[in-house]
Amino acid sequence: MAKRNIFLIVIAGLFYAGLLVYFGVAKNTGPGPGLFIGPLFLRFYSVMFFFGVLFAWLAAKALRERFGLSENDLDNLVMVCIIAGLFGARIHHVLSEWEFYRGHLYEIFSLWKGGLGFYGGLAGAGMGVWVYARIKTLNFFSVAGLLACVLPLGQAFGRWGNFFNSEAYGQPTGLPWGMFVSPEYRLPEFGSFSYFHPLFLYESFYNLVVFAVLLLALKRAKFSRLFLLPGYLVLYPLGRFWLEGLRLAPTMIFGVPLNQLLSLLVIALGLFLLVHFVRSLARSRPSRHSWTSDF
Repeated sequence: MAKRNIFLIVIAGLFYAGLLVYFGVAKNTGPGPGLFIGPLFLRFYSVMFFFGVLFAWLAAKALRERFGLSENDLDNLVMVCIIAGLFGARIHHVLSEWEFYRGHLYEIFSLWKGGLGFYGGLAGAGMGVWVYARIKTLNFFSVAGLLACVLPLGQAFGRWGNFFNSEAYGQPTGLPWGMFVSPEYRLPEFGSFSYFHPLFLYESFYNLVVFAVLLLALKRAKFSRLFLLPGYLVLYPLGRFWLEGLRLAPTMIFGVPLNQLLSLLVIALGLFLLVHFVRSLARSRPSRHSWTSDF
């Protein structure tokens, strides 16, 4: 393993450990949303988004040669994902909370306050990667597989932004790791409760597991490059579906939490791609490796 990869693992591990320590210290008082640096207010939500992108990008740089991707293309793809992903994520959030935003249109652009819908961001980033791959004649599923492999690592850090914003918490709990939510951030019907399930932390842990599984698959499984994208599209929504069942006052559609419905749709897409790739592999088995060029 290259020294820079070991250094990345150590730095990311120490940073994550520091977040856990801070959670242990602040979970009984509630975190602050940010701090002033001179006249500027630095929001920790934005800081965690930055570090999520940074660590995912560094991990992708360490893996890119396995996918035959140039460093320039990787850097461009990261920027495409950030821009298209933010656009899609904000549209998702605004549409799901339209009752509020139609009376507060100026708030639509207040990204620093939070309010990003993950599945909208995933769709936006996916479309951006597809367009870039078409323009540069790159293998979309291979490129998307690399990005899908490192995305859970970025999510594991980015989810901590919800902690600093006192959001993404679940049902009240008396468990030792319950998250204290200040009264101003509690839903009115739960105003008498102080501690809630830290859903952001559960998802962060789960994302680390998904990242480890995909990374092991990449290192050990034959033809795994193309199976990373469907693998992610199945694994991540499985955990998200369960966590959405613990969320308070989720956005509902047809009597079902919106994000649970979207999770099922994404799982179905992942399974479809998985079956498609397996069948393609079976049809092309006599030609061994030639099948990868079909995608």
